[in-house]
Amino acid sequence: MVNTRKFNYNETVYRHTLISDIDRNIPSIKVINKNKYALIIGNEGYANKYTGLSKNFNVPYTRNDALIFKEYAVKMLGVPEKNITLLLDAGKNEMYESILTLSKQVRDLAGKGQLVFYYAGHGLADTIPTRRAPYLMPVDIPPSEIEDAISMEFLYTKIWESKSLKSIVFIDASFNNGGRNMGLRGPSAQIVNPRTELISGNTVVFSATTENHTANVFHDKKHGLFTYFLLKALKETRGNINLHKLYNSVKTNVEKKASALGKHQTPITLNSTAVDEMWQEWKVQ
Repeated sequence: MVNTRKFNYNETVYRHTLISDIDRNIPSIKVINKNKYALIIGNEGYANKYTGLSKNFNVPYTRNDALIFKEYAVKMLGVPEKNITLLLDAGKNEMYESILTLSKQVRDLAGKGQLVFYYAGHGLADTIPTRRAPYLMPVDIPPSEIEDAISMEFLYTKIWESKSLKSIVFIDASFNNGGRNMGLRGPSAQIVNPRTELISGNTVVFSATTENHTANVFHDKKHGLFTYFLLKALKETRGNINLHKLYNSVKTNVEKKASALGKHQTPITLNSTAVDEMWQEWKVQ
C-alpha cells in the first residue's frame, strides 16, 4: 500500500506509465490562488490482504489519473503546491482524515476559501433497497463492509461545512457495481442504482457517468475515459473555459469514444441549489 503523501513526493515507480498526450507539455498558467485547496485520490490496488480480492478487482490507471490531475491542479487550476494533498491507494483512515482536514483548511478562511476534490477508483452502492447509499471505496475496505467506507453524504457534508466560496468535485467512478475492469461485487452481481445525495453549499459535481452505466477505461491513453477527456479539454483551452463549456466538451467526447469502444458512458453534473444560476459561468481557475 502506498503511504499518504503531500505534494512533494517521489513517484518514479508510477511515472513510467504516463505516456499519454495529456501527460506531456501541460500549459503552466501563472494564476495562483493562495486560498484554494485540493484533495486528490487515486485508488487502484484493491487486491490486498485487507480485502482478499484478486487483481481482477483493481482499477486500471487511477494512480495515473491522480498523478496527472495533480499536475493540472498546480499548473492550470491555480492551486498552490503546498495546498495539495495527494493520496494513492488510500485506506479509510487516510481518506477520512484528509477530507476532514480539507474542510477545516477551507473553513478557516471564513468564506474566502475554495476547494477542489478529485477521486478515481471504485464506487459502490449499498444493496439494501431502503438505503442504496453511494460510497467511495478505500483500498482496505471489502465490499461486504461497505458501511465502513466513505459515504458521499459524509463528503458532501464536509464540503458544506467548509463554507467555501466555490467547490468543484470530480468523481471518476461509478456506483452500480461497475468498474473499469470489474465491479467490486464481481461480474454477475446485481446492479444497484444508487440514490442521489443532497448537495449543499456552493458546490458543483462532475461525475463520470449516470447511475446506469460504468466509468470506463481508455487503455490506449492509460487513463480513465472521463479523466482523459476532462484534462484534454483543459489542456486544449489552457484552462480558459467555463464549467458549462467544459462539461459539454467532456460529455460529447466521452459519449463518442465510449460508443466507439462498444460501451455506454454519459458524464453528468450535479449542483446545489445555491449555485443554480451561476455555476455554469464559473472558470476552472
